[in-house]
Amino acid sequence: MLLGMSLSVVVTALVGLGLGAAMRAASAALLTVAGLLFVLPTLANALPQPWGSWVSSMTLSSLPAQVSGQAPADSMLSPFGALTVMAAYAAIALGVGAIVLIRADA
Repeated sequence: MLLGMSLSVVVTALVGLGLGAAMRAASAALLTVAGLLFVLPTLANALPQPWGSWVSSMTLSSLPAQVSGQAPADSMLSPFGALTVMAAYAAIALGVGAIVLIRADA
């Protein structure tokens, strides 16, 4: 469980860094990360059942339990799959931030 939570903090910080670089505004990046952590899981639960459980299992707030293997038996992702999704969140956010910074400062 400790591994999943520590990875979650690191990935959330990297997503915030990438979004901050892409948006060039700390407040916009902070609100976007808060939306990813708190609003998206709520909206995912409002979706119809096959879609709701799939989207809910891909949110940043549900991935740490899946990485550590503490998720319910009906969770969508294996621990390695959840780790891959967490890495993809960080890689996409940092990649977009890098592209925006390179193009804007060129």
